Amino acid sequence: MVMNIFLKQSKKLTKIIGTPQLLIFSILLGIALGILTPNFAKSIDFIGRIYVDLLKLCVLPILFSAICISTAQLINIPDSRKLILKLVIVLLSTQFLAGAVALSVGLIFQPGAGINEQTLASLGGQINQSGINYEVALNSSPKIDTENPFLNLLTSTVPSNIFESLSENRSLQVVFFSILFGVALGLIKTSSTSRILLALEEVYSSFRMIIKWFTTILPIGLFSLIAAQIAKTGFVTIVLMGKFVMVSSITLILIYVLNILMLWVRSGQSLVTVLKSSKEYSMITMATSNSSAGMPSAIYGLTETLKFDTQIVNAVLPISIIAFRYGVVTYFTLVTVFAAQLYNVNIGVNEGLLIIVGSMFAALASSGSAGVATLPALEIVFKPIALPLDSVLVLLIAIDPVLNPLRATTNISAAMVGSSLIAPRRDRDDNPPLTLRNPGMADPLPEA
Repeated sequence: MVMNIFLKQSKKLTKIIGTPQLLIFSILLGIALGILTPNFAKSIDFIGRIYVDLLKLCVLPILFSAICISTAQLINIPDSRKLILKLVIVLLSTQFLAGAVALSVGLIFQPGAGINEQTLASLGGQINQSGINYEVALNSSPKIDTENPFLNLLTSTVPSNIFESLSENRSLQVVFFSILFGVALGLIKTSSTSRILLALEEVYSSFRMIIKWFTTILPIGLFSLIAAQIAKTGFVTIVLMGKFVMVSSITLILIYVLNILMLWVRSGQSLVTVLKSSKEYSMITMATSNSSAGMPSAIYGLTETLKFDTQIVNAVLPISIIAFRYGVVTYFTLVTVFAAQLYNVNIGVNEGLLIIVGSMFAALASSGSAGVATLPALEIVFKPIALPLDSVLVLLIAIDPVLNPLRATTNISAAMVGSSLIAPRRDRDDNPPLTLRNPGMADPLPEA
């Protein structure tokens, strides 16, 4: 009796906490606190970091279990080769489209035009006063091979020790191992592998439930994270880099809105339903600046709310988020346009194509990195156009906490669109909520 009352009250509280009004209030309050009392905002940063760690706690188990189950089931589909080819074509073409949108917006609004040496000197002075250590920020980033992005992808994908990869949160290596393990489970087809798949389903469901618990304290995590980000960046720095920040924000928000509209068309559901499916992952990703943290909510939104095929979504979406980094492609394109305008380098058709394709290669090279750790990969785009990267890096490091949340949210929303273009829609609710289980999966698989 007491437990039932507690559960009912918890559901009511969850509905109140999850309202858009409260979440928007948390964001505005965090911004105000970061501007007005930066020292206090920095002192509560630990709350946000603890919240991010709680979410990260669930990401890798969900990633591993979802990919293993889906891969094991997908390899037995007769048209699996066509599916893989479709995956590559769709994800690469949508990446190019995101880069093209970013290039167009950058050329129209010209974020780097009109910034003179005096403004750059003022920016450098403000950044130095803000306490940002340029050398430490770069030296703490993993080494990226800017000469050969494919080699960088290979070395960052293949794990030498899967337990080390799990402990150090190397998502790309976990994806690679999960695919291999899932393929092996799908090929063996014994009663033992059937039980392993059922156990993995329970792991998925359990951690999905834990994610639900953590989202009840989202406003607190959102408030503390945004306040700390604004305080660390400094309001003056944002103002001086205001045009680039504004243009980048507009571009990322524009792509996010286009993604929502594409999901609306693709799903055949009402716009309200699509927005409902996007609310949770958007808020989590914005709060944590980490698209992987919002992945479980995105999977749930695509499979349970929008009714896309569970197997394909669970196999495709994690790969889309981690390897095909739409947000990074968009941001790298904008940064290159900004730098070209800063140094009066003309951008024609050839240069535009070079920027988009180069940004795609740079995003590929930075797979497995996040935040400022991705910035050294810009050398891949800057070098062919003869742009100096060092003088721009310090500016990007300073404003990264402001734009990284939007970049991550754009990344995951675009990955959802890519997955929706690959995965078919279900005509009926074949899968119960919070599980990957198919009706017939409980039956033992035949001996090979």
